[in-house]
Parts: sequence; structure tokens; C-alpha cells
Amino acid sequence: MPGSSSRRGRGGANSIPSELLLRSRGGSKAGLGELSDIVSPENCTAEVIDIVFEHLRPGRVPSAGATGGVVAAADRALSAVTVLSKVTFAAYSKPRIKEALVLRVVESVEGMCIWMDFALPFGLLQATDHDTGRVEVRRTHLFTAEVLQDLLFLDPRIHQALTSSPIFVKLMLRLWKETSDGSTLYMDLGGGNGCPIIRSVHKATGTDDGKEAFITHIVQHSSLSDTFATCAMERTNQIDNDGMSTQPLGNIIRHAGWMVDIADRFVSSSSLLRRSFVSTGYIKILTSLLNSISLRAVDTGTPELLIPNLQGICNLITLIADDNSRVVENRREAVSGDMMGLLARTVGYLATSGDPKAVESGMAVVKMFGEYTLYPSVVKEIHKLTPPPWGVATMPRTSKMFKVWHSFFMAFYIREQLPLPDVVRLCDNLPCTRRGQRSGEWQSKQCSRCSSVVYCSDECQKEDWDKWHKSECSAAREHHFQRCLTESWYTHATRAFHSGFIDEFFSQNLSEIENGHHQPLSPSTPTNEILPVIEFYNIDPLLDFQSLTKPQWWSHPDMEFGQAYLNPRLTAIGMLFKFGKVHEKGMRLVEAVFPMGSDWSVYLTAILKPSADGRYQAVYCVPRYGRDTAVTPGLRSF
Repeated sequence: MPGSSSRRGRGGANSIPSELLLRSRGGSKAGLGELSDIVSPENCTAEVIDIVFEHLRPGRVPSAGATGGVVAAADRALSAVTVLSKVTFAAYSKPRIKEALVLRVVESVEGMCIWMDFALPFGLLQATDHDTGRVEVRRTHLFTAEVLQDLLFLDPRIHQALTSSPIFVKLMLRLWKETSDGSTLYMDLGGGNGCPIIRSVHKATGTDDGKEAFITHIVQHSSLSDTFATCAMERTNQIDNDGMSTQPLGNIIRHAGWMVDIADRFVSSSSLLRRSFVSTGYIKILTSLLNSISLRAVDTGTPELLIPNLQGICNLITLIADDNSRVVENRREAVSGDMMGLLARTVGYLATSGDPKAVESGMAVVKMFGEYTLYPSVVKEIHKLTPPPWGVATMPRTSKMFKVWHSFFMAFYIREQLPLPDVVRLCDNLPCTRRGQRSGEWQSKQCSRCSSVVYCSDECQKEDWDKWHKSECSAAREHHFQRCLTESWYTHATRAFHSGFIDEFFSQNLSEIENGHHQPLSPSTPTNEILPVIEFYNIDPLLDFQSLTKPQWWSHPDMEFGQAYLNPRLTAIGMLFKFGKVHEKGMRLVEAVFPMGSDWSVYLTAILKPSADGRYQAVYCVPRYGRDTAVTPGLRSF
């Protein structure tokens, strides 16, 4: 049902006096006000609907330069809209009234929206006791949004007519961005159905046509993009800062879900709006709101409310996971908003009280987020955190959540201990004698043309240029440019960090790797023909083995590699191991796989050299991007 109970009026079963209908049709403010008071589902007629739209015809709107009678015209229009709100309420229970109203709204959308827009700044509605600031203007904005909200929910035909109208979209965007004092956006979190402005935008953009209508209007007026995104995050902050202490938590959860949905719809559908939302730090802001909800749920002894909050978490994580731009940075912002604490509180409750479906969603969220805690920018953010109470000790061992959360906890602990090198010391010249020296006075310098390779010295750069990079540079430059456009470039600092992690993993799991318990190859396969592949798609790395004997040993099932210019270099590395003597010195060729978006991964092929203490160290590595051609299901609902 629509709106608040105060809009039901005092009407009863008695018919509306014909004299009142006549005065209302003539434009009497008193008559329209009296009509609004007595109209009800029992006495509403098609004539009342006709009277409303007689006063909302577009031709009656005063011209821009008009002065006389402007306030009276706005007052009359607002009175007609007040009657419309009561008619809409009646339409929810009376099919006859609903059908008549639908037909009139569909044919009169533009006039109705023009008049609503015209009346907004006059603030002619009577203020209520709890209103503050420019109370009448605030109330007029919220009331207008409430009427539009009820119409949007009444019938799909009205929804289609409204969202197809540029005037309606313009009106909704005005309601979205206007403020009472230059800083506080118009909101009413305490309304029976939630804030009508937020709920109307959420409902209007809930269809592909509605979303496209908003995006088209915003793109055509590009300055609106930053405004829309900024207002979205200001509303999110108002919900967190003001609503958290004044509203029931269930109401806050509902609004948080709407804001995540709205961000998702615009970020995933428009590059312009994505950039605008990114500039607001939207991932951190939305995560912070969901985290505040989890804190209040635990602090107030209502942890069961963590379950409905899980849907917002799932949608936010899926929004992040589906985005192939700013892949790592989005995760860093989520950690900055205390995603770790949010997950700890949520899965702790799920392990003891969550229904099976919610537990599965919680496990999937933990796994999806855990994939990216092995990037240095995310690790740096982890270092800033106060570790949350993980709850591992009290979590039931029989819970399906325990194994996943325990793995995440251990991975988090390991990542906290990882050193973050402040200097990159890599050299992409294969014969370099400095390979593996991660200390000293030198640091890498990248190719000034393509930025895709680094060297320890001019001599190494020249040697590699003559051997390989001269034929690679042009294609590598274009590839680097395209990656930078989406802020998904695998940086040399990340490569250096990952090469160190490969050292650690290989050294700690040497026995399993050397014994090859999981080899799909023959037990008699010589070491120099085996390529261990370490997949970091999950919290717990997976180990597989491939043969180096096939011509294109670097290819993988369901993966598409676009950097063909690297194939000669990779071929030479493979030949070095198959036919050279490096394996006799204990050196190994390893490939590590790291996620880089919803369908992209980075494959880091590394040469490892044993040290005197029996540990291994990466002395050379080549990164490349692979696109997964298989479809992976999402987490939109549970």
C-alpha cells in the first residue's frame, strides 16, 4: 500500500457533494483542500480524477517571465497533487479507480510532472512538528516524491510512462540533489515506506528502460554525473551518521540495500557515472555503512539482523567482483571501510544461527573477497587495521563456515606478516647477473616507451632490447595503454611482491611439489619437463602440474592470452629448462596465477633458484594477462 496513513483522509462512504466538485473544478483552493480531506476509496470517482488532471494540464503553467498569480497557480497545482495522492491511495484497493487513474496518468505524465516541478520551490505545504530548516520546501519535496513513489508502484503501465518521460527523469534528479541549507539533502528515513526520494529513484531505475532513461539524461547533461554520484554518497553518509542513532535498524538495512543497488546500476552501466562514483570513494562509503549496521546489530543484541544485511554485502561484493576496472583498488577501498570487521561479525553469527542458504552466500562472499588480499595495496590497508575479533575459537567446528573462515583467518595472518618492499628490484634481461639480489643500492627502471619491462642497468636494457624487446615494445605499449585506461595494470611493484610470495609458497610446500602427489603426469616425468602451477584464485592456493613438452606449454584450457608478442620469450624460457642445464643446478620453472577482475587473471611465470639454506628465490619472472572464456555465476541473491 502507498504512503503514510495520514493521507487516507477523513472521507467515508458518503458521495462527494456535487457543489464541492464544481468548486474544485473551478480552481478553488478551499474546494480542492476540502475535496482532498473527504475523498476515499469508497467515494472516489472518475470525475475526481478528471478534476485533478484538469488542473495539471501543461498549457496552464505560467510562463517563465510571469509575475502575477504565480504563487496562486503553484498553490492550486499542489492542492490538485494532494487530491491525486488520495486518489492513488484509493486506486490500490479499487480496481475501477485504478484503471481510470492509470489511463489518465499515462496520457498526462508530462503535464503532471511539469506542474510538480513548478510548485517545488514555493514550499506551500504546511510544516509538521518534526520538520526543521526551510520546513515547507522540505515537506513539499518529500510529499512530491511520495506521490511519484506511489504511482510508480501502482501499475507497470504508469512505471513505463513515467520513466519514458524526460520531464519525469529531470524532476526526480532535481528531488535527488536539492538541499534545505546548501548541504543537507532532503530525506525522511522515518517514512512508513522509507525515504520517498531514495525509494522512488530505486524503483524507477529497477527496470532496464528506467535505468537507461536516467543514464541517457545524465550523459546528455554530463555535469549531472558528478552531482548524482556525490548526492548518492552524501545520502549514504546521512543514513550512517544521522539515521543510525534515530531509526530502527531494519529500516537502515533497507535503505542501505537501496543505496548499494543504485550504485550498482549506474556504475555497471556507464563509464561516465563509474568515474563519478569512483571520485566519491563509493566503495569505502558503502562498506562503512554496512559495517556500522553490523556493529549496531551486535551491540544492541540483535545479531539476527545480520542476515538481512548480508544481501547488501553480497550485492556490494558482486558489484566489485563484476567490475574489470580498478580491480585491486576497489578491494583496497573495501578494506579501508572495514570489510574485515564486517565479515567477521557476519560469518560469526552465520556459523551458529544462519540458515543454510545464507551460510552458502556468506562462504561465497568470504572466498570472493579473500582472493585479492594478496595485492600489496590491499596488504598495506590491512596493516592499518585493528584486527577484528575473529571468533574462530568459539565457532562450531561442525559448521560449514568454520573451514572457510579459518582459512581466511590464517591467510589474513600470513598477509599481515608479509614484508612490503619499498624499492622494486627486478630485471627483465634473462642473462642478468643481478637476478635475485633484492638488496643493495640499485633499483629497477622501466622502459620509457612501453613501461612494461624493467631493468637494473642500461647495459641490461640494451642486451634485452637487441634480443627480445625491440620486437615487443610497440605491441606492449598499446597493451599497457589499454590496461591503464581501466586502472587494471599489473604494476611492477605488485610483480616484485608476488615474486617474493612465490618464493615463500614454493619453499614451504617443496615436499609436496617435488613428490608430485597430485601430478596428472607420469611419475617418471623428469623435473625439467614439469611446470608447477600455483593458482591463487582462492584463499587456499591450489597446486596443479603441466607438461613443458608441448610446444605451447604456456597455454591453458578456457583461457585466452592476447600478448602474442611474449611467446618467443616464453618459448626460450621453456627450451632453457627442457634442453639446458639450469635444472641440474636445482632451478625450477613455476607459474603463479592471480585474479585480476571477473574474467581476467595474471599469469606470472617465474624462474626459481635454490639458495644455500635450501629455500628458493625468484630470479626472473614474466607477467601476462589471460581472459577466462568460461562463464562464472554471480551472487545477486540468496
